[in-house]
Amino acid sequence: MHVEFLGLAGAGKSTVSGAVGAVLRERRIPVTEPTYRLDHLASDHTRRALKFWYSLRRAIRRPWEGARWARTVFGSRQRAWVGSWVETMNLLYLLELMRSESAVPGVHLFDQGLFQALWSLAYDAAAAHVISPPVLERVRRSLPPISVVIVVETSLATARGRLRERPGATSRLQRDVAAGRAATALERATAILRPIDAAASQLASEGRIVLLRVSNDNDADLLGAATRIADAVVPLLPEAHPGVRGAVRHPG
Repeated sequence: MHVEFLGLAGAGKSTVSGAVGAVLRERRIPVTEPTYRLDHLASDHTRRALKFWYSLRRAIRRPWEGARWARTVFGSRQRAWVGSWVETMNLLYLLELMRSESAVPGVHLFDQGLFQALWSLAYDAAAAHVISPPVLERVRRSLPPISVVIVVETSLATARGRLRERPGATSRLQRDVAAGRAATALERATAILRPIDAAASQLASEGRIVLLRVSNDNDADLLGAATRIADAVVPLLPEAHPGVRGAVRHPG
């Protein structure tokens, strides 16, 4: 099962993802966290090398797909020319990583998934719309058969506070907040999130994905939120894993 998280930087996607992973492991369900492992546990050199390797492998395996994504990225008119190459590589890396992980049994948690990559693409884009019908169709075809998208919601004040406390400048939104452009940056980030959220809702209405929402405005409720997500996700696991499904602890 593919599970990815969508939300503003500062919403706590990685934190919620990690908490969900811990709950699932307690229930003896195999879990991987491929994007967290690369972004937070690998060295800078290893992370860049692996992302380049995954993106190159995807481009070689599916050159026409790579060309279509590159056309989408360059057509979005990124603020920096090099940003177009980075966004293209990031999309191809994610697609190949998703394909690779989907061959392994268990639940695969992507704290930075395909929908979040589209948000990242749109944040620095000059073009008005990034999610066109052809792009949505590509997303529809690219997601693994069993896919869950979890929208992590939080207030702008909470997101701003978390970004200011976070060490380093790991995202463009965080850099804009640190530069004193918090109000404008968060307003833009929120506006951009709406069509991405709408695209996920459309796929959910078609039955292509399962869409869940969780509030992460209060850190004290993190375990409760993670448990609710696990309770919703585990029953969706294939019947081929009866031992996994039997491990569910139903609330009440």
